[in-house]
Amino acid sequence: MEPQLVKANTPKSTSSKSSNNGDIPNNGWKDEKNCAVCDSKFSAFGMGRHCCRFCYKAVCSKCSENKIKVPDKSEKQRICDKCFEERLNNQDAQMIRETIKLKDDQIAILDKRLKDDTKELRKEHKARIKEEKKAVELEEKFKSKNEKIEEIRKEVGRNLEKLGKNENKKKNLEEEKEKLDMESDNCDKPLPDLQNKAENNMKEIENDKKILKELEKNLASLESDQNSLQSQVKLKTAAIDDLRTAISKREAEIAQVSKELNENQNHCQKLKTKIDELSAEFKELKLQEETLLNQEENLEQEVKSQRNIVSELTETIQNLNSQINKTQDSINKKQEAETELKTQVQDLTKNNESLDEKQKENEDKLKKLNEEHQKSLADLDEASRDLSALTIMLNESKKKLEEPVPKKKKSDCIIY
Repeated sequence: MEPQLVKANTPKSTSSKSSNNGDIPNNGWKDEKNCAVCDSKFSAFGMGRHCCRFCYKAVCSKCSENKIKVPDKSEKQRICDKCFEERLNNQDAQMIRETIKLKDDQIAILDKRLKDDTKELRKEHKARIKEEKKAVELEEKFKSKNEKIEEIRKEVGRNLEKLGKNENKKKNLEEEKEKLDMESDNCDKPLPDLQNKAENNMKEIENDKKILKELEKNLASLESDQNSLQSQVKLKTAAIDDLRTAISKREAEIAQVSKELNENQNHCQKLKTKIDELSAEFKELKLQEETLLNQEENLEQEVKSQRNIVSELTETIQNLNSQINKTQDSINKKQEAETELKTQVQDLTKNNESLDEKQKENEDKLKKLNEEHQKSLADLDEASRDLSALTIMLNESKKKLEEPVPKKKKSDCIIY
């Protein structure tokens, strides 16, 4: 969450009365003569004095142009640039931690989803194994039926051979009967043995015909059973093939999603490391900035001390010049002292120039640190954009996981 900020449209104060504005708390306000940020002096007709509502230090209008909402107050309160920057850094770090926690929660949800999908796949795999077992049992039944049909066909063939033999016997007997009839007609003699033999053969032929009809009926019923079993086996094999294709597609989708999940986890880990590196760099930059500020303060103090020395030396020079007018004898001594003092003044001016150069170098370093600070903030923005892209990728993978698996209709065929 970004802080609610607004620029304060307050003009530069032209009097010291700005230090006594209405809502400044007297108990926390520190009555200081210089700005706590830029160290500029406050004056009655120049720079006005304001109060930061967070550190309660006296600051100028340039160093406290921002305002921020406070839970206890209805209006937005003035804040100095130091407190504003610290608050922004803390809120950015908090926002990054919250986004990382959100991504971790999403990854945990996806892991749970993946586990549930693997459980469903295992159930489907068990169901597929059961279907395959049923198909194997049907194939075994089909094989046993085929073996029975082959045995019946062999038996029918044997019976047909017997029937053919009996037909031949019948023909032979009929021929013999005709011959015997002719002989009986010629001889008019009874032939009881031949008639009995012919009647027995006719009975055997009738019995063989009955057996053949029964075998043909059994063969027709077995062929119908075979056709029904073949149709059932075809339906079961088609259903098993469809189930196998659906499971293979589902396994491929889960493999893809798990791959994307691993990539997203690696990307999250890289982002975390990058954020940690950026935060460490930011801390180092803050420390460098603080050290440079301390160095700058020390240099300013040295400059002030050198200036005081210069002022003292100028006073001594003036005193010496006054003494020259009084005593002619001490002119040479005074001239020597003056030359020495001039050399000291030159040395001090050189020291001042070197201190000014150091101050400029420190200012350049501060500028570089500010540029690095801006760069680190840009890197943090880029990391937040990467996290948003990661959320989009995770949502897409979640949608893929939430797509239902197409379920095939079970066949209604009867298993014999």
